[in-house]
Amino acid sequence: MEGHPFRDAQVTKRKLPSTKIETGTSRIKHFLAGGLFTLVWNAIVLLIFISALSSGETFFAVFSGLFVLVGVGLVVYSGYLFLAIFNPRIELHVSEGLPALGDTLDIRWKIVGSASRIRALKIELRATESATYRRGTDTTTDTNVFERIRIAHTDVPREIAAGTGSVAIPAGAVPSFVAPHNHIGWAIHVEGDIPWWPDLQDWFALYVVANKRHRAKWEVA
Repeated sequence: MEGHPFRDAQVTKRKLPSTKIETGTSRIKHFLAGGLFTLVWNAIVLLIFISALSSGETFFAVFSGLFVLVGVGLVVYSGYLFLAIFNPRIELHVSEGLPALGDTLDIRWKIVGSASRIRALKIELRATESATYRRGTDTTTDTNVFERIRIAHTDVPREIAAGTGSVAIPAGAVPSFVAPHNHIGWAIHVEGDIPWWPDLQDWFALYVVANKRHRAKWEVA
């Protein structure tokens, strides 16, 4: 396993990972949103397909049949989202709720549920830039991951079930930023490989400040 945070450090000088952060992923909401879209799509497409068949318009029936196939794919995907609801969950604690650029962030994780189902676990810190702009009458959002730092990658069962890791946040990176058309977001991404089942995929948002002085202002506020 990579990235043990306390191996060569003095424990008295490190803040233990005690701040719990919540996942930004809602499996039930994803399933409900996907299921609703699938239901509406298939209802409309089936009405059009049946109407085309009954009217004897062969070309239109074949053309609309392609959309029926898309609907079948959506049903399969909705089933995938439903199964993902029953995946094990991960609890994540960090050493600092408002990490600053240049900090070393220690984390501690624990799998809640059947950790033995997970064959491999990967944890990364990612920074993503999103920019929204208009092209004519259309609104477009471009997303780019500009930092991707591995925290842990293991296939050892006991390290999957519970473990610790650390990550150094680059001092020259860009801190979290939110504006009407631009967004810089930092998050810890967790991926668990589960054979013959939807994989575990969760992310935990972090607000990274520019320096410790800015962190003090946030904590006072």
